[in-house]
Amino acid sequence: MFELISLFDDKAIIHREIEYFESSLFLSYFPCFGIFRNGLKSAFDKEKAKEYKPRLLHFKLIGKKVEFREAPCSKKALDKGDVFILDRGLSLTQWNGANCDQEERVKARKYIETLVKNRQGKIQVEFYDEEDLLPENEFTKQLSDEDVPQRPKKVPFPKSMHRLSDESGQIKLTPVYSGKAYRAGINSEDVTFINAPSGLFVYIGPTASPKERASAWSEANKYLKATNHPYGPLILLHAGETSFELSDVWDDGLDVGLEH
Repeated sequence: MFELISLFDDKAIIHREIEYFESSLFLSYFPCFGIFRNGLKSAFDKEKAKEYKPRLLHFKLIGKKVEFREAPCSKKALDKGDVFILDRGLSLTQWNGANCDQEERVKARKYIETLVKNRQGKIQVEFYDEEDLLPENEFTKQLSDEDVPQRPKKVPFPKSMHRLSDESGQIKLTPVYSGKAYRAGINSEDVTFINAPSGLFVYIGPTASPKERASAWSEANKYLKATNHPYGPLILLHAGETSFELSDVWDDGLDVGLEH
């Protein structure tokens, strides 16, 4: 990673995103964020429609946006608070959970409309509301009874700041603030970790040593692995660069960028 950063003359903001723990900034790039399994090889091909393997898509409102992710084709994957689409290639079925959000219904329906248009064929489309169905129905009959892995969840934690320095001759990470984050905690001669629910921000001071710069990314990963939120977003930036997400983290009431 250090070599990659060097290619950009230390002028690039580097982001790391992990599935289920994506930052709000990353998700904002997509009108409707979605994840499929098995890549393009599993995509629908109208010439091989009968060979298409069914997919169960889980539509969920996260904050103010709806995202969808492929789920196991099992009854146990269903959640009455969300919307699901069973995609069988030539047939599409939307299942609306009893407690689902209206926005989830709308996004799922629009997605079905897009599939019907893209597949350019006679696609059978059905819509079901959970409360109108018997426990055993045409939709659930197409799903297995297999157990499904639990969806990873984000855990709350307090903000904190740490300083990464080699002043002693060895790379050491020392706490600066706990529960709060202030710009005063930044030392321009070192690397600063600002840990917040929106991500771990790694700020490289303008006069940080080559050793501190080279170890910043690996030390940040090591730090996260030791917490109860090891998969959160990781953002590396340098002096003079602005991160709007980081601007919302500070507790000192200032709205300017980092100019140390």
